[in-house]
Amino acid sequence: MDQKTNPFDFFDEIYCICVRGRQQKRNKVERQFRELGILDRVIFFDAILREPYWDGCRESHKECVRRAKNNNCDNVLIFEEDVFFLHKDLDALSSAIFDLKKETWNIFTLGCTVETVVRNTKKNLCVVKGYLNHAYAVNKSFFDEILNFNGYQNQKYYDDGKFIWSMERLDMFFRDSECKKHMIKPIMAIQPHKSKTLDSYYDKLV
Repeated sequence: MDQKTNPFDFFDEIYCICVRGRQQKRNKVERQFRELGILDRVIFFDAILREPYWDGCRESHKECVRRAKNNNCDNVLIFEEDVFFLHKDLDALSSAIFDLKKETWNIFTLGCTVETVVRNTKKNLCVVKGYLNHAYAVNKSFFDEILNFNGYQNQKYYDDGKFIWSMERLDMFFRDSECKKHMIKPIMAIQPHKSKTLDSYYDKLV
């Protein structure tokens, strides 16, 4: 694939957060990156491991953003090691990015659990409220918001009395904040073990 025509060139830096020692996941994600023509651009970041796990996850994502900011990037694309690409339609990605450039945006995701479709902008782009951070880009306008986020003082989110998510999670911050979150459509990337990702997309996206 000609790197000059690859829409991933739009992103100044690309990171993939991996847990050291999970070679099978590393192999799978490397194969997908190779097929997308971006393997040589991806910086593999060793995940910060803490308890509870979402603390380490949050800090890993923040460190990728911090590095992008220190490198004077206009944006940064971040993956998690278990990302799975439903399709590799680079024409759709090119179309989404073309329209994204005309928008005021903070987050651009290749897929998330959609709770609300705020606005359908173009054929391959929409504005959503949702969560999951397995494949998303951050505009420099939102770098500091992420770097300053340290959780919601241990507030929890419950469903029928059962613990679901900690509000210290970064993706919940994206969902609940006023950030402008755009998403490619059709959805490009999921986490295979998060079944609601596909369910919510097909149910709510028009």
